[in-house]
Amino acid sequence: MGVQVTIAANQIDKERFGYHAISLTHFIDTAEPSIAAGSKVEIGGALYEFVADETGTGWAGLGASSVAYILITPAGAACSWSYTTTAPTWDTAKQGWYTGTARVVGMLYKDAASLYQFKKIILPGERLLSWLVVIGSTVNPFVFNLPPAIGGLIRITIVNSTILATGLVRIVPSGAGIIGPAGNVACYLQNVDQSGAVYPFQFLDLLDDRSGYWAVVGGQFCPDQAVDTDGLQYHLGKLHHLPLGNVTDRTLGSIAPPAAGAWSAARTGAGVAGVPTGAKAVRVRVMTYLSATAAGAAILRIAFSDNNTNVPTATSAHAAAHVIAKAVAAADQWGYCQELDIPLNSAGQFYIYTEVAFNVTVASSWITPAAVGYYMGD
Repeated sequence: MGVQVTIAANQIDKERFGYHAISLTHFIDTAEPSIAAGSKVEIGGALYEFVADETGTGWAGLGASSVAYILITPAGAACSWSYTTTAPTWDTAKQGWYTGTARVVGMLYKDAASLYQFKKIILPGERLLSWLVVIGSTVNPFVFNLPPAIGGLIRITIVNSTILATGLVRIVPSGAGIIGPAGNVACYLQNVDQSGAVYPFQFLDLLDDRSGYWAVVGGQFCPDQAVDTDGLQYHLGKLHHLPLGNVTDRTLGSIAPPAAGAWSAARTGAGVAGVPTGAKAVRVRVMTYLSATAAGAAILRIAFSDNNTNVPTATSAHAAAHVIAKAVAAADQWGYCQELDIPLNSAGQFYIYTEVAFNVTVASSWITPAAVGYYMGD
């Protein structure tokens, strides 16, 4: 049980336990900071004061693109401060973040030799060390190297605020550390995806909950790609199924497929048939019919895309519908029905491409897509 402290001197002494009142100069810019004159900090039971502005040591020895901690080291009746990349741990007995006998009172990011970014003062009693990093750089990509994960309950929220198609932030764990349950060695944030739409969650929330592992606890997570180019990804969000309680016509038009190797004109997929304007993709039920030119095998393969420049293939990721038939005579018709997810461009449009039309009269064939749901990137 708790025990009352009755002696006034002891009350004052115990109240300062875990206390610090550290202020930094140049807190809101990227210049080199000093611990401001008048700042005070309790370390291991002793109270220290900075009587003049004081700059730290060790910055030059840190690599670029690294997290640095502000470490105050006592030495008898004096103390000094330096930068370190060693992540601190919470000391319950001392009520503070410590590395050995030295206390950590803040953190920042070394973007380059002369760029001291994202400065943060660690508040007294801050058991869960939370750090908000807002990146507005137009460097593509901006590389953010995470500190080593030690299970110290450090929570970092990284925000990409550039709102540029080229504004990527590449987030890299330390050493053999990983990010997320899939064990990714890196990930990235992007503001605008390949469809030209802005991501609704332009941040990534990470928690150092065990050694070597950063858990993704919120925001946008795009694994670093070995095949696809970073920043050329889609984030469609969750499926919103259109209501089944009415018989509204949801067709997006019925057309003859283009000739083999050709694109259709742009087709509207958002703002119609119950799909909201701004949708990033539409789920459609595609009814495909082919009309054979003559007796024998007939093949019709059509694909869908949000652009008419990246030509679909049988093995690419484009949504596609495929009908194979054996006609007894010319004009025999065959059909197939399936559901597909079609990404939309920033104008809410998609295109249809005919990959294969073998023994098919395209003018007598047709495609009827009907919307059954949509994605808003949420």
